[in-house]
Amino acid sequence: MFHGQEKPTFYGTVQTDGTPANFIAFHPQSYSLSNGIVNFRITGQEDIMSGTCWYAGNAQSPVTVTFNFNHLLTRLEYEVVAESQTAADTWGTITYIKVSAPTSLDLDLNSNILTTNTDPMEQDLSSSLGNNAAVPITTTFSSAGNVMIPSHNAQLILKIKTSTSEELTIPTNLWYTAPGNIHKITLTFKGNATGIPITATLSGWPE
Repeated sequence: MFHGQEKPTFYGTVQTDGTPANFIAFHPQSYSLSNGIVNFRITGQEDIMSGTCWYAGNAQSPVTVTFNFNHLLTRLEYEVVAESQTAADTWGTITYIKVSAPTSLDLDLNSNILTTNTDPMEQDLSSSLGNNAAVPITTTFSSAGNVMIPSHNAQLILKIKTSTSEELTIPTNLWYTAPGNIHKITLTFKGNATGIPITATLSGWPE
């Protein structure tokens, strides 16, 4: 569903000789479009979606069509908790959570497949909290933002900074993320910096 100015871009051709029409729609607005390849530049807060209609009638006899959009990225949802009040006091607040991901992505309108551009422009993408948050780490679970990234087939590594620590590199138990999936990643902070156990669960993208 699109709200306000968030409308999909439609790409297609209509002939006047009775040739059947087909359309492909995508969201958000592209960085470039050339020869059926749509390039996106993401920050981690955009949801790339596409939908295809292979028959929309023709110029003489159009038909009303419905697009079913597919999510082409994975969403990571972070939550944090301290195992004790001592741990909460030790770690302070969350400053940021980052993950490295390519930010230049290509959508092939013929195959409807999203891939990494030959120049991936890899960056550390912050969660929706930004780079200078102050989210308390308490003994109850609390949200620490989310980020959307391309599908991933290697161990997912996070970079985490709190108000009392330097940046820490934390491996997760996620080795594969697929388009259209949501992974909830729970960071449990101990009373010292020997490690931050992480668990992850998988769910579908709510429509």
